[in-house]
Amino acid sequence: LTNIDGLFVNCSSLRDVSGTFPAVTTVSSSPFTGCIRLETINFNAPSLAYASGLIRNLPNVRTVTGNLSGLVNAPSSFRDNELLETFGSAGNTYPNLTNASAMFMNDKNLQTINGRQGKAVLSDYPNLQNASGMFWGCEKLTSVELNAPNVTNFYGAFYLCSEIRTVEGDVVFGENLTNAYNILGDAKLDIGSFFKVYNALKGLALSPGDGNGCVSHIGVDSGF
Repeated sequence: LTNIDGLFVNCSSLRDVSGTFPAVTTVSSSPFTGCIRLETINFNAPSLAYASGLIRNLPNVRTVTGNLSGLVNAPSSFRDNELLETFGSAGNTYPNLTNASAMFMNDKNLQTINGRQGKAVLSDYPNLQNASGMFWGCEKLTSVELNAPNVTNFYGAFYLCSEIRTVEGDVVFGENLTNAYNILGDAKLDIGSFFKVYNALKGLALSPGDGNGCVSHIGVDSGF
């Protein structure tokens, strides 16, 4: 089986799906459109490189696991799943992923990513370049790790993630980063985390920017 576009479309009684698709390299149309009762997906497609809208706008899905380690281009691939709590398993990484634009956008309940509770770790995506809106609106995240030397576009990556307080580890941005506007807009960072990000952004040629070149890109806790 090499084409799974629309495979389960409008199977409205499905609650759990587990499948392995070793020969699938591209998904252009979600296999799960209209699966309104689907709650758990275990999806193994290690050769899948392109997947736009793979698991999107499913009102009851809570858990997505499996092997998707071959992803390269995955814009909007897991977005708008309002009840999604868990994505991936401990130890999962995505070494080839370059485009994660809006990947988890508006997954308001997303709490566990690759086995880590409340934390988004960008070193799980070591070749990531486009992270615009990647975790936009993921309201349950509380911390991030920003080791992302290859990212060129961070626009709104964690915008509206209002519960983020902590940036863990070293913040690493590359010299090719040109847009970090609202990277942590609406976050309530502690002062140490704020200055970690501030110092990493300082001096980079960012667009759009403000007079300081980076203050407008970071959420500021109202307490300082």
